[in-house]
Amino acid sequence: MMSEADHKPKSPVPPFEASDQGGDDPANLKRIEQRNRLIVQLMEIDAKQRHLDSMQIGLALEVHRLESKPDAHLAGLQRQLRDVEAQLRRLRAQRDWLAAGLAEIDGAAAANPGSDVGRA
Repeated sequence: MMSEADHKPKSPVPPFEASDQGGDDPANLKRIEQRNRLIVQLMEIDAKQRHLDSMQIGLALEVHRLESKPDAHLAGLQRQLRDVEAQLRRLRAQRDWLAAGLAEIDGAAAANPGSDVGRA
């Protein structure tokens, strides 16, 4: 007779155990935590950037539509568009900074052969 555990789907990837990967080293665990935080921040910035990209496209289309018509609304849209573009520049700079930090952590992991940080 099959037990309840036999009915559970098996994961193709075995669970990560820090002790199997040299993870007992406090410095290695700290790098893993730093790397994970950077990845989460990169994902958050990417989501914000996609949202702002959509806003930028919508505003640019609306500005283009109204450019041929005299309208006070156009000036407000152009101001919004400039604001969105400035926010996008700031997000890109933040993302570049975080990506550099992630590359630094991954480089440190590559220099430490016993570390699993940076391996996917």
